Amino acid sequence: MHLRLRASIAAAAVCAVAGGALAATSAPECAAGTGSQEWRDALREDAETLARRIHHRETTDPLPDSGRLRELADELEGVLCRVRRLHPDLEPIRAREEFAPGEVLLGFAPELMRAVSSFHREGFAGAEPETGNQAFDTLNREFGLRSVQPFPAAGLAVFVLDEDLNVPAAMGRYLQVPGVTGAEPNWLVGDGPDIGAAKRSGSWRVVFRDAWGDCPAGCIHSELHFLVVDGEAVSRFSAPEAESMPEFRGIAVRWRRR
Repeated sequence: MHLRLRASIAAAAVCAVAGGALAATSAPECAAGTGSQEWRDALREDAETLARRIHHRETTDPLPDSGRLRELADELEGVLCRVRRLHPDLEPIRAREEFAPGEVLLGFAPELMRAVSSFHREGFAGAEPETGNQAFDTLNREFGLRSVQPFPAAGLAVFVLDEDLNVPAAMGRYLQVPGVTGAEPNWLVGDGPDIGAAKRSGSWRVVFRDAWGDCPAGCIHSELHFLVVDGEAVSRFSAPEAESMPEFRGIAVRWRRR
């Protein structure tokens, strides 16, 4: 059963900083005196988006390790800050979510669908409602159920859970429950600019993807920008140089699959 839910349904470096110190300045120190509050807020938001993406690849546990997420987000905030200070042309490129964080689109057999529809509310204050399906109710509590948007005619509902939930791992757990017939992320519509990052041998490989031209339909044009951040040093590579580096190819494959 295909469960994709669209929004319409859901209403040689170019530049290097001298030194290459092993201990980089912290994100607050990097951002101090740089840009507006809006600039700093965008920096943190992008760091948190990338931290979730990386952490979810590291584990099969649906529940996030809050300490690990903070550690990654803090480190990535510093990485992105140093890149954007040196290369302001990359500032407009933001990290993009592929699907709504913490949201799972579930399909149900008729009996469980009726139970889910009966407790539909925009938000839950206090205890989560019960369906009578013990395994299902236990997962909802475990995953921090916040709200439900059912589509009874289609046998589907969007479950809004903890924002940092490892959605693919949570889907696997839901699919083990009798009465759950399908599970999928709540995909976001279209395409657009994005950022990818991976840490290799103590330094960060970062790829900024600019994209334009009818992006609601998938973007007609795109251009990739490749950087290595090693402590305080930021190095930018041309596309031909980066294409020969396997660690960059592993990041860029994210967009080539589309």
